[in-house]
Amino acid sequence: DALWGVTVVLDHKNGYITKYCGLGSDLAVCQGDKVSGGDVLGVVGNTADIESAVQPHLHIELTHNGKYIDPIAEFTR
Repeated sequence: DALWGVTVVLDHKNGYITKYCGLGSDLAVCQGDKVSGGDVLGVVGNTADIESAVQPHLHIELTHNGKYIDPIAEFTR
């Protein structure tokens, strides 16, 4: 991704999409792979141009039916 760097997108097939952004270029998964909870997707990198002024970290986005949601609020009710 031009802004977020190396990104893995998971389609959970129930309206939820999770994006893991700013990963290193050596990913542990490829497009089309099926993953399960606990699987390693990759490691944190320094590939997100939009966040180049901050220390490397994992940026996570979660959407449900196209709307951004807070995963902590969504799953700890």
